[in-house]
Amino acid sequence: MKQRVLIVLVYIFYFTDVFAQSQNQFLMEIIVSDTLGNTISGVGIYGEDNYIKGVTDKNGISTFLANNDDIFYLSHIGFERMQIKITEDSYLKREDGSCMMAVIMQQRTIILPEVVITEQAPQHAYKNEKVWVSDYNIDKNGIFMILDRPSEHVLLYLSHEQDTLARLKVKSKFDKLYQDAFGNTHLLCSDSAYQIVYDEVGMKLSFGVSMKTLHETLVPVKIITDSIMVLQQYMNRDQQVIYMSVNRNNKKITMLANLYGSTLEMARDHDSYRKEIQRMKDNNTRSSMFFDPRSDFEKETRDFQRELLDRLFFKPIYCPAILSNDSIFIFDFQNNTLFKFTNTGESAGECDITFHETGYFKKLLINNPWDENIIVDKSTGTCYAQFSTDGIVTLKEINTRTGKIVSETKLDYHSFPENIQIYDGFVYYIFRNDKNTAKNNRRNLYKMNIR
Repeated sequence: MKQRVLIVLVYIFYFTDVFAQSQNQFLMEIIVSDTLGNTISGVGIYGEDNYIKGVTDKNGISTFLANNDDIFYLSHIGFERMQIKITEDSYLKREDGSCMMAVIMQQRTIILPEVVITEQAPQHAYKNEKVWVSDYNIDKNGIFMILDRPSEHVLLYLSHEQDTLARLKVKSKFDKLYQDAFGNTHLLCSDSAYQIVYDEVGMKLSFGVSMKTLHETLVPVKIITDSIMVLQQYMNRDQQVIYMSVNRNNKKITMLANLYGSTLEMARDHDSYRKEIQRMKDNNTRSSMFFDPRSDFEKETRDFQRELLDRLFFKPIYCPAILSNDSIFIFDFQNNTLFKFTNTGESAGECDITFHETGYFKKLLINNPWDENIIVDKSTGTCYAQFSTDGIVTLKEINTRTGKIVSETKLDYHSFPENIQIYDGFVYYIFRNDKNTAKNNRRNLYKMNIR
């Protein structure tokens, strides 16, 4: 009998305690955001028993029952796992008895063997979001931007802190910017280019030249140091590229690299074929399906066909030369080699590179992960290779000493970003907010910490 009484008392005390706990419970609403104030969806909220209490919605909000002194854990890919304790001074109590708590999660860095993947959130690099950014360029003093506003087309110059330094109204045909190896920025249209000058008086355009002159004089100059200029020359249907250094004191020319791939012989054979066709035309020995010497219209059609064939068969090889931390690097992606030179043009060795290789079958795909683009941080000299998959860009930092990838940064907030540039550890890009209404159709400039 005594044993039965004891069991009954135990049950009474147990259910009394459970009832008391349920009476003390209240409805808790948690709003989760990152350090930039952006709400985070899909955050899992767990109790100490690892039982999930809720998941934040698209507005970063989750609601569940809680007690004072309860401990919960917040978890989300790309953010540090976070512990919170429910105390009276940690939340705001509403009139209806429910409570609200705001929580800020920190982005995290995932460390893998030899690779660091940094996940960050972008922000606007220009405060005015309701503009159309046609183009931009960053230099050591600030950012040039071409903006379309209602009834005006503006060239804007900002500091790196987004303060407006100068503005100049320009014609709408100017929609591109180009920075030469000397550090000067030019405003471009289809037929002319003007150097942008900024001084204590303000901003103006000067030194106007034709686009042909620009491509013949400035574009071939790829690198400038105190001692040499590095010139680039394409040959054989752009299947061969030669880099030469010109001593700035005695004008002595030295060959740095002669780069080409398996397409060079095909390009030479194609040139021989073209010369033979021209010879037949000059001698008027025969006509062909490609041309009739008597017809100007067919001549234009023939020229178009030839240009189209050249573009299809002979894509220019990509072997860039860059200046990084007072050293010169030439990437030979045709033969998987990185050549190194001092700032005076002397050889400093070479190493193998394989980060761009994607395998034979992947190379046949239109959506090739390797974008054939090397981007240099204009402030620190750090080099990055650009890759894309389904519109999502990944920037991979290259160790120029070893030729290996050491870290990755994924730009997964915006798909198909345009004109990616990097300055002082920040990646900049243009993203088109393409919605169905003209009011929301914008191209904005964003920035994100790449470190």
